Amino acid sequence: MATNFPTSLDSFATLVDGTDYPKAEHPNDRGDAIEALETKVGVDSSTVTGSHDYKIAALDVLTTIGDLIVEGASVPERLAGGVAGTILKGKGAGVLPAYEDKTHKLFIQAWHPGASWGTHGVRINNVGDSGLATIMIPDTYLRDAKIEIIYVPNETGANMHTTISGYRQKEGETNWTDTFILLAQDIGATVDGKMYSYDVTAQFSAIRGGDLILISVAYNDTAVDTNLDFSGVRIEYVSS
Repeated sequence: MATNFPTSLDSFATLVDGTDYPKAEHPNDRGDAIEALETKVGVDSSTVTGSHDYKIAALDVLTTIGDLIVEGASVPERLAGGVAGTILKGKGAGVLPAYEDKTHKLFIQAWHPGASWGTHGVRINNVGDSGLATIMIPDTYLRDAKIEIIYVPNETGANMHTTISGYRQKEGETNWTDTFILLAQDIGATVDGKMYSYDVTAQFSAIRGGDLILISVAYNDTAVDTNLDFSGVRIEYVSS
């Protein structure tokens, strides 16, 4: 009887002392099974792709950082990046990462109860005028977050000033953990009707998922030259 291994398990007859006498096929069957096991395990440095020695050697590039090892299992392949019977390795330690970076962009419209509205957002051109934008950052791992104020000036000038304030409540905390006020902040030269952005990312410590952020843009009482529509806040971040 030829061995069935490794397709299926073998079943050998049990001999009884004093009753059964071994025939040549009995040790031969066991010999066939042993040879099949050796073939499956493989010799040192085996080049047989189906042997365990070959497959284990192919995994020898693992790091302690955490590599992803996937072996193809079917045709058509269920894993788009692999081929049936081959090994797909996604290296850790920042080399050829097994994840895909995705850039997300969010826009939060400015608002304020009782405020006058311009063509492009909350109109800020008189004492007491202000607009607010509040956003809860999606609860995910993120990095490289960027926060910008979006506004459209209603006049052309060499520079314009406004008052910008911001507040941040970290996830799981009840108090504002980051606060800033930029009085008479010079937001640069302006062209009437052109959309601009002003980056306030540096005013916050590292942004993380679940954070609550509030941004306010208000009339500047010092330089008294604020004349713009506060459209809202744009947030861009990268997640993996």
